[in-house]
Amino acid sequence: GGMADTPASASGDASSSSYLSHQIAWKDVDPVRFFGYNLIFSVFADTAVYPVDVVRTRMQVQGSSLHELSYPRYTSTMDCFKKIWRLEGYRGFFKGFFTSELGYATSHTLYYCAYEVIKQGLQEVYPPEKAKDPNFSVFVSTAVAGGLADLTSCFLWVPFDVATQRLQLQGPLRKPQFAGGRDAMRQIYANQGIRGLYRGFGATIIRNAPYSAAWWSSYELSKKYFHSIDLRGKLGFAPRDEKMLQSKAQDEGMPFREVENEDPLIHMVSGMVAAVTATVLLNPLDIAKTRLQSTPIMMPSTSSSSSSSPTSSPVSSSTSTIATSTQYHPPVQSNNNVFKILALMLRQEGLRSFGKGLLPALMIATPYSVASILIYEEVKKL
Repeated sequence: GGMADTPASASGDASSSSYLSHQIAWKDVDPVRFFGYNLIFSVFADTAVYPVDVVRTRMQVQGSSLHELSYPRYTSTMDCFKKIWRLEGYRGFFKGFFTSELGYATSHTLYYCAYEVIKQGLQEVYPPEKAKDPNFSVFVSTAVAGGLADLTSCFLWVPFDVATQRLQLQGPLRKPQFAGGRDAMRQIYANQGIRGLYRGFGATIIRNAPYSAAWWSSYELSKKYFHSIDLRGKLGFAPRDEKMLQSKAQDEGMPFREVENEDPLIHMVSGMVAAVTATVLLNPLDIAKTRLQSTPIMMPSTSSSSSSSPTSSPVSSSTSTIATSTQYHPPVQSNNNVFKILALMLRQEGLRSFGKGLLPALMIATPYSVASILIYEEVKKL
């Protein structure tokens, strides 16, 4: 339903419990507008950050003994950008883009819907404003809703993600194995069946569900905290006019419901806090997930595929840390879980390897979180 502005209520500094009970709920939202705007935004935002995603994927895989790379060794994030541009042109930055987009836009919409419905369900059973410790109650409901929403959307997302990463890793030094997203899915399915398409599903859940839980709980708690300290006033900005909105109830004959007209400034800062917290905490799991999903699908030497045949020396010499083609027998089966990969990284590449790709990951997560949460929160008011 549509929202209408109402003048600021007399008690400008509403108590924490009043703030919690007046948040916009799923029943106040117009689902068609909500999904439509979120979908349009997803496509625009993805286009902007996708090149950084390609860089992150390649940086994370580099140094793994399980991968024979088809691109030169990158010395830094900037070096990776330069070499992709020089050797592959702008197309190098958009490898797998349409595959990613199709999967992302659909699963993203499902994710937001699941989060709102689950959070609201939990908060109706255990209202935070009536809890002994409202912060803990908000933390539990938002962390559980975030984790479960991610689990739901992963069923849609993972096959697209697997295909996308394979395309992103196709560098200029070898003939590409896949012609595009559909071909990648077809080949993976032909070689490994449905398990191949869902390769790394467990790893995705192990990485994404805690990420989502950490993100939403940091976000909702930051939002509650910044609201209580009047962040806008502390930063010296003028107060906002409308403190409350009226939500038209879904059922005819029901009265209007007053909801908090939340401050976009608080949404932005909270989104930033949430992105940095969750990204830094879960970067090692993100690397392990990328490596697990993109390990070669064919056993080398026995396969007739061109991708696993011995390659010319420039590849081996340019990727000094990668095993050369003659001794390239990746133990694909023995490293099929996240924790084994993390242990292997620690042993072979040291603790610093847990920070691989963190800069591009933050470059994606921070502006993306700020923009998407702004759209998400503002669209809820429509």
